[in-house]
Amino acid sequence: MSSLVEVRFPATSVVSVSDLTEALSSAEPLGYFDDEALGYLSALSRRLMRDPESKRFPELVSLGYFLRRAALEEIRRQHQAAGSTLRRYPIGTVFHLPPANVDTMFVYSWAISLLCGNTNVVRLSTRAGSAAHIIVRLLIETLGDGHFERISQSQRIVSYGHLDDVTAALCLSCDLRIIWGGDESVRTIRRHPIRPSARDITFPDRHSFAVICADTYAQLAATDRRRVAERLYNDIFWFDQAGCSSPRWLLWVADESHLLGPLRHDLAGHLQAVIETKHYRVETGMAIEKLVSTYGEMMAGHLGEMRRVSNELTTVWADDPDDLPRRYLGAGVVAEARISSLRDIAAMVRRADQTIVHFGFSVDEMVELADLVNGRGVDRMVPLGQALAFSAVWDGLDLVNQMTRVVELHGSRPQAVD
Repeated sequence: MSSLVEVRFPATSVVSVSDLTEALSSAEPLGYFDDEALGYLSALSRRLMRDPESKRFPELVSLGYFLRRAALEEIRRQHQAAGSTLRRYPIGTVFHLPPANVDTMFVYSWAISLLCGNTNVVRLSTRAGSAAHIIVRLLIETLGDGHFERISQSQRIVSYGHLDDVTAALCLSCDLRIIWGGDESVRTIRRHPIRPSARDITFPDRHSFAVICADTYAQLAATDRRRVAERLYNDIFWFDQAGCSSPRWLLWVADESHLLGPLRHDLAGHLQAVIETKHYRVETGMAIEKLVSTYGEMMAGHLGEMRRVSNELTTVWADDPDDLPRRYLGAGVVAEARISSLRDIAAMVRRADQTIVHFGFSVDEMVELADLVNGRGVDRMVPLGQALAFSAVWDGLDLVNQMTRVVELHGSRPQAVD
């Protein structure tokens, strides 16, 4: 007997996994950057930015901004196939397994896949938070904004528990499988085979950090320092610092360590003020976990100083940047160290490093760093405040290229001879 899954979109129902895959296989397909997909996503964008509930979640407003029609058209422009002999088409059926700790992530990968014309199945975690439930509600409501019959036929968001037979069936029915959630999730899902013609996109454990030019920060007025703190807050505290691109380190580029004390305390003070303005809070259990994990790092000799600013913010200092902890210490732990030059980062980079958010550096300086790293790690170098700004290129992968087939076309009619 086929196991049952809860369908959350396009309408709530309970179906067998066999009926689900059969319905999707018979759905009328969309085309590459189909007008119906563009119209639906831009209508969803408007709802996200106007809905009273979604305004409580800044990540939903950012999602709405990403889904604006002008932004989607820009993605299409950037991916126009070079030459009239190349055409893009959907890859087929895409099975998305997004992370449970970042409520909006499933929409980004699904939206790009929808634009590519694919049939999609998204497994939404049973542990999904409030923002995810708002998104599902708005997705359903947006269907009433126009004629989106093919989207209703070809797109599904489902929830189910740990049912290996359901996951196995959906894996075998897909042409592309997208696995988020870290190393363990990738290993677990890869136990289920896919068709020989299918392929995986995986998003394993990643690590990200921030770097600030101390001289530049020192020259800022108090109001500008507050703006820096607001950007750093967005990078760190959205998703409780658990996103793959959420910075866990703060590297200061400075000539002398003893000059950094006042600047570090100043930034921490501004950051705490932003935390209070935003009414960000951590649970008592998380506050205790942060204390235990940071004290553990200190006892191991990796850290030389800990400053507990509040339950929400803890800063720790490493005399040697090589001693900075890479593991997650809890929401709102900022591990700091000094480096003498931006170039010093190149020797620290590992394959798992994803995003560097930076302040006080030119494009040329970041290009020089990227050339020094030479592909050994780091997929994004973006200004402070942009750590969580999703784009169609993520983890070094061009998602439109990954989610489409490029067909090469040539004519056979002989050329006219004069």
